[in-house]
Amino acid sequence: MNWLSIVADIFTIIALLVTLYQLFTMKKISIATRDAILSTRKDIERSLTIHDIAKYNESIKLIQKDIQANKWDFALLRMKELRATIIELNEIPYLKETTELQSFHNAKMQLGIDIYNINRQLLTNSKGKLSPDKISNNLEELSTMLITIKSKIIYYTDERKDLS
Repeated sequence: MNWLSIVADIFTIIALLVTLYQLFTMKKISIATRDAILSTRKDIERSLTIHDIAKYNESIKLIQKDIQANKWDFALLRMKELRATIIELNEIPYLKETTELQSFHNAKMQLGIDIYNINRQLLTNSKGKLSPDKISNNLEELSTMLITIKSKIIYYTDERKDLS
């Protein structure tokens, strides 16, 4: 009977070791799954951001066409929408770690000033105070800044993947 107890103890120890091995394996799988989910989420966020920036540039082109056609009310509406959506770009990790941050803030500030000036002119019905060329140039600078940000997001993300 004593030898039966020893065999049972050996099987118990083996079962315990197998259980521990499975727990460690499951932990590794769990960590790998979590990392894959985070990586996929970052890739999706990056793709959406790149897509959003492309939409912002399309909006800028439409605003410039409205300005050229003297449709200031439509231009103002689109500029307000652009300003509201462009604020989201502040949360991009690349922007937080770059020197372009100040230039981007300046471009956003100029957009706000142009919105204010257009709004003021529309409310007062005054003529000739707005410079369509200046506003269009400001929008072009913002568009260039967005294109730069888009390329740097792509480069920044690809560079980070290479380091991993």
